[in-house]
Amino acid sequence: TAIVVNNFNYGMTGGQYSGTTPENSITTTSRYGHIEPGFDLCKLAEAAGAPYVARGSVYNVVQLEKLIEGALRKKGFSFVEAVAPCTTHFGRLNGLRKAPEMLKWIKDNSVSIAAAEKLSPEEREKKFVLGKFVDRDTVDYGTKYQNIIDNCSSNASKGVDNNER
Repeated sequence: TAIVVNNFNYGMTGGQYSGTTPENSITTTSRYGHIEPGFDLCKLAEAAGAPYVARGSVYNVVQLEKLIEGALRKKGFSFVEAVAPCTTHFGRLNGLRKAPEMLKWIKDNSVSIAAAEKLSPEEREKKFVLGKFVDRDTVDYGTKYQNIIDNCSSNASKGVDNNER
């Protein structure tokens, strides 16, 4: 399970822009505004085949906790993005100087998956869409690998050379 805390910049190293920095946002390395759109980590995880993909925010801790719990229960790779404030760098440079302001900004710019479906693509791209995007059952890597071991062991006990198949 991977849980990524997205605070829109590399806050631990000085507030440089990151792959998730929203377009036009100010960081220590994009003083005139970040020129690229922020990368959607959940879409990447979904495209890579993760059986569980979700996004929550620290504004709604109850929902985030449930999403993380679901990820931990899922067999195989799971991915949860947690939208969180960085008031030290991102917030300060973008007019959100205090934690309550940044939390309100996260709240005001978040929508559920159902609400996002009713928005135009232009409106949706400016929002944090929260919820569970993928929840499917798949055979995980460990199970697949164990099946190979079991098959080889079974064939070896029968005197079958696995390389002759």
